[in-house]
Amino acid sequence: MTHALTCTKRSSGGCPTRAGRAGVCAMQRCALDAVARCLRLASLALLLIGVFPGADAWCATLGGPLGWPLTRPARVLTGGFGEARSNHFHAGLDLSTGGRVGAEVHAPADVWVERVRASGVGYGRSLYLRTADGRLLVFGHLDAFSAGVAAFVDSVQRATGDYEQDLWPPERRFRYAAGARVGWTGQSGAGPPHLHVEVRHGDFALHPLLAGLAVPDTVPPKLERLILEPLDEHSWVERGAAPYSRTLRTRADTLVVEGRARLTLVASDATNASRGLPVHALGARWDNAWVECRLDSVSWAGEMAQLGWLLDRGRVTGSDGVILDAPAGWRPRFLSSSRPEREAVELVQVAAGAPARALDLVARDAAGHEVTRRVWLRGPLAHERGPASPRSRVPAHRKRRARASAPAPRWGFACLPDQRVRVRVSGVDVSLGDVRIERGLTRGTPDDGAVATWDGAAWSAVLHVSGTPDPEGFWIRGKLASGKEWLHRGAYALWPTATSMVGRLEQWASFSIEPDQAYESGVAMVRAAAIAGVPRGATGVRAALHLLPVQPPLRRPARVTLALPAEVASEHVGLYRRDGDADKWEWTDATFDSTAHAFRAESSRLGQFALLRDMTPPAVTVLAVPA
Repeated sequence: MTHALTCTKRSSGGCPTRAGRAGVCAMQRCALDAVARCLRLASLALLLIGVFPGADAWCATLGGPLGWPLTRPARVLTGGFGEARSNHFHAGLDLSTGGRVGAEVHAPADVWVERVRASGVGYGRSLYLRTADGRLLVFGHLDAFSAGVAAFVDSVQRATGDYEQDLWPPERRFRYAAGARVGWTGQSGAGPPHLHVEVRHGDFALHPLLAGLAVPDTVPPKLERLILEPLDEHSWVERGAAPYSRTLRTRADTLVVEGRARLTLVASDATNASRGLPVHALGARWDNAWVECRLDSVSWAGEMAQLGWLLDRGRVTGSDGVILDAPAGWRPRFLSSSRPEREAVELVQVAAGAPARALDLVARDAAGHEVTRRVWLRGPLAHERGPASPRSRVPAHRKRRARASAPAPRWGFACLPDQRVRVRVSGVDVSLGDVRIERGLTRGTPDDGAVATWDGAAWSAVLHVSGTPDPEGFWIRGKLASGKEWLHRGAYALWPTATSMVGRLEQWASFSIEPDQAYESGVAMVRAAAIAGVPRGATGVRAALHLLPVQPPLRRPARVTLALPAEVASEHVGLYRRDGDADKWEWTDATFDSTAHAFRAESSRLGQFALLRDMTPPAVTVLAVPA
């Protein structure tokens, strides 16, 4: 296996600093110009790697091979580089220890200890080992350090009376030859038992399987599913407005697409001993243009959040697939395209009547194995243009079943480029005819409403909603079998984002997403609701602010402000957030503005926000010490 590194951005700063407790895997932000440091090392050959197509040749080498740090014969991975965790980019590999604590950890090369940490969160007990060629090897979640390092950490803990330590021993004080024992595996910081391994260089976390570590791998990645998402009110996939998902087979399928569509590709990787790993590179080619997402490395200074722009964690269907698209002016470092950065990627655009053309999809793993699939896309014929008639697509038995047990309508929203929004309403009678989703505040333009299509579970439509805020939000209208009109209003106000406008709700709640904070312009849906799901011992203050969609693509966090009633004191009150009704409320690191008598917080995820008063003291539970 050869090794590769891509560095295309610069970063600088002060001395290394400790991340906050909630940082989990974001433990270090190095104060280096990463590219300059790489170039200073004589042992490092740094080349920018070509992108799809023709990215098969890994032409750069970073250091030499590294020994495997565990003695287990099977090199099993339970987590891979670039895996999306709940709140961070997984910047390393998780090595299985067979579910047990206490496996010996060995130095993969001649190393010295540059840094050692002891913490109850994040990486727990962790070692940072420097190699002669400049790589930094990080071992996290250890149960114990080797004797010399353990005594060093213990002496500082006893002297300070503080378990939490982030220490930088004198240079080369603790040195280990390749193969020497440096500690034992555990589950400190976060369980279950495993060993977290990273390979860093300067300000970059490198894909460990491209930077020295190796596992037996003769298994190619798997392309599982393609999702095509209509991007405006004049675009349809298989005559529907909702994202269309197709399982990828060895034989090529043909799909009918009209207008603009965004690609999301779902894939997985495997090694000889592991399954369900993230794929190193995914790409697509259409009509002599191409796009590729490749996870070689990531900078700790500002690039961790960029994976959230590309992963479907709720932006499309919640597939965890990679969104092979980017707006004009912003291009995540992981994403490359034949189109210039000043233009949106928007790979697929199909005109009515266009003949079938091949959409080629590719997945490549870190060992160089590659798999391809082909899907044919054609424009609609004259009788296939526009949305399909919902009545013809819903079987009669499903109509009868839905009429018998139709729940209350539930509204969902997804941001699309250029201030488009996809509105999805479930819990509505599937036997309705002439269904439309419309803006409540009519402006007298054709964009005020759109025909809704049935996707098998809900009605969907794409609307263009740029302009002023709309307190009336959206309505869904249709006709019953009797011919009588049926309608329902979604209790959400509409606020455009990526403007200098501050969104307000009843004067006690506000939010703002400035133009430089948004990855692409969008729309937020806002409403007030009763606070529900409050944990025992806490009480809600006033009402909750609901902001949808939960995960809009943001370059920087949105600002949310909730004001306390004048007669309520701020003691024991905090600003909490959760994704939805089924989730638990989580405390946010909000600040209290005594002048405005309000709490202010920044959040990269929207959802539900509320002020809760917690008068219950914390509970301490004594656990049995493991053997």
